[in-house]
Amino acid sequence: MGPSIIDVAKLAQVSPTTVSHVINKTRRVAEPTKRKVLHAIKELGYKPNLMARNFKLGKKQIIGFIVPDIMNSFFSTLIQEIESILYLKKYQLIVATTRESKQREKSYIRSLSSGIVDGLIVTSTLEDYKDIRDLISPSFPMVFLDRRIDNCPHDAIATDNYDAIYSATESLIGQGHRRIGIICGLDRLNTTKERQKAYMDALIAHGIPIEKKLIAGFSTYCDTSVIQCMDELLRNRCSALIVAFNIGSVESLYYLKKQNVKINDDLEIIEYKDPFWSNYRMEEIGLLDQPIVEMGRIAAERILARINGDASPPKNIIKKATFTPRKT
Repeated sequence: MGPSIIDVAKLAQVSPTTVSHVINKTRRVAEPTKRKVLHAIKELGYKPNLMARNFKLGKKQIIGFIVPDIMNSFFSTLIQEIESILYLKKYQLIVATTRESKQREKSYIRSLSSGIVDGLIVTSTLEDYKDIRDLISPSFPMVFLDRRIDNCPHDAIATDNYDAIYSATESLIGQGHRRIGIICGLDRLNTTKERQKAYMDALIAHGIPIEKKLIAGFSTYCDTSVIQCMDELLRNRCSALIVAFNIGSVESLYYLKKQNVKINDDLEIIEYKDPFWSNYRMEEIGLLDQPIVEMGRIAAERILARINGDASPPKNIIKKATFTPRKT
């Protein structure tokens, strides 16, 4: 066994309690005494038992993040930002992926909240909080990120995409397009519904009929072939296209290149900016952009605040997505 806190106290000629205050910064210690303790720690090679400390404090120093898809650069970027902030606060991050399965999400929430983590950040595939209310203590620290769910009693951070999609659709109309297609994500998600509504509202405002065959999306997680949607929309003589979910951005550009479809000549296209592929033909198209890094930072700050005793009413934080027309 290595040296103990008692060994450090004996060498520094102080009490073990004083050593604990120096290590944990739980009370001010006179500078000469502090130097003696730090010298003793270095000389003995003492390493604090973090597991024992955390057990005493009732904390694991671990936070869980439940996401639908780690292959999606949107969620990968969130993971990186959240992890970097938590690491500075001496917390570790556990990531679980649901693959858009409600049952997997419920299973992860039940198991992680049962003593494995101090708190959870969740990007939910559920529609209503009542689906998990019986699985978790009301006092357990949770933050919901990106997707809104009904009757949520916890902090929620989401992006308002309505104005950005509306502006994107209106921009295409202003260029003379009347057959504008849109590809959305899973049809049951509130993010999908919001984006479809913005697209349809813009068409209606400009007197353009809504054609259901120009609206493509997915009904299940496995059914996410952007290629199939693109084939269908091009067959329906779509002259402009909005790819209104992150994971379809790069795949759609590859598809158009393979089909020898000339962007902006044969098809005008607007997509969400992909942070991992920001240089891949992105300068040729209109871009929708979400403040991903900022959302990750806020989520990390909120979960830490809740774990450390913040009992203020739940916060509903909405950030705005933006639309930037392509450079001409």
